[in-house]
Amino acid sequence: MMNTETVAQEKGPHKAASVLDRATLSRREVAAKLGVHPRTIYRQEQQGAFPRSRCLGRKLLYRVEDIEAYLAGTWNGTGGPA
Repeated sequence: MMNTETVAQEKGPHKAASVLDRATLSRREVAAKLGVHPRTIYRQEQQGAFPRSRCLGRKLLYRVEDIEAYLAGTWNGTGGPA
């Protein structure tokens, strides 16, 4: 199994960001996986009923582990798995 440093060394410094992107999803990607409109994700997040997004530059991203915990019913509403 490769770690991020190995990938960065093998593919160059710009490919390391793609490894990070695999651990995160955009609001549009989350909405597509859940079969809802991205605005629904936004509203649920604002009401505290959905995991918070993280800001990376100008992108709002959701951690895959938070989304998986939400879907499994183990998300505790405080920004992380229970």
